Amino acid sequence: LQAQQKYNEAERAFRAAIAQRPGDLLPLDGLVQTLVAAGKPNTAIAELKSFLKIHPDQDQARYLLGVVHARQGDAAAARPLFEALINVQPQVGVYYMALAGIEPTADKRMSTLRRGLAAVPGSIELGELLAREYQRAGRPEDAIQVYEKLGAKNPRSEVLANNLASLLLDYRTDKDSLQRALQLARPFASSADPALLDTLGWAHYRNADAAQAVRLLERAAAGSGQSAQIRYHLGMAYLGINDKVGAKEELSRAVASKNDYPGLDKARETLAGIN
Repeated sequence: LQAQQKYNEAERAFRAAIAQRPGDLLPLDGLVQTLVAAGKPNTAIAELKSFLKIHPDQDQARYLLGVVHARQGDAAAARPLFEALINVQPQVGVYYMALAGIEPTADKRMSTLRRGLAAVPGSIELGELLAREYQRAGRPEDAIQVYEKLGAKNPRSEVLANNLASLLLDYRTDKDSLQRALQLARPFASSADPALLDTLGWAHYRNADAAQAVRLLERAAAGSGQSAQIRYHLGMAYLGINDKVGAKEELSRAVASKNDYPGLDKARETLAGIN
């Protein structure tokens, strides 16, 4: 009923379930989600507060209350709830993520996420969020260090290997870093994931193997829809094998995108040179 946006009916059904199963968080969570979707956040908050009066040790309900406050833009109400949860369970990464989400500045978000990583050193989710904050702040080297440390703790993670390789390719030019990126990306050769194929193809291009780059990037482009960055990478690889027609076509698509990405300025400059 909730999925069909029949919110009044869904609310009645969840309330009936709560009456049969008092103290059970599952129907309460369903009721809260329904009330928020129906535009009744204050009712949802009241339900959670009533539940917590009876069950004061229910951390999940407290977290849910903080999330509802956060969604309403009430950081002042959400912050003490998240902080209290962190004090009780400092190794639960999602609490730091929720707290970072309500912080008004990049510095405060990064500080919260660093605090979370100190408590949960192997958390891929916290690390990815922190690395993205560093990237948005123009601090790619700090993002690289985050992935280096996380990768050491999660050596089998494709996500971390891909993210680290991408940063090395986009922000470093020395031979050792480019070779390292290629080594990190080599296991992606049999993948069907366009993002992984793109990283491996770009790594071959940056290591002066444009022919192999084209083969991989064509596969990535075929499965990526309209990814502007993959089109940019493929265009540069085409240019590397002296296919100016293919390069012009792909770079034209890459610069037509409204999305920003590392290499956009280079794509424009290269396309202008071809024209």
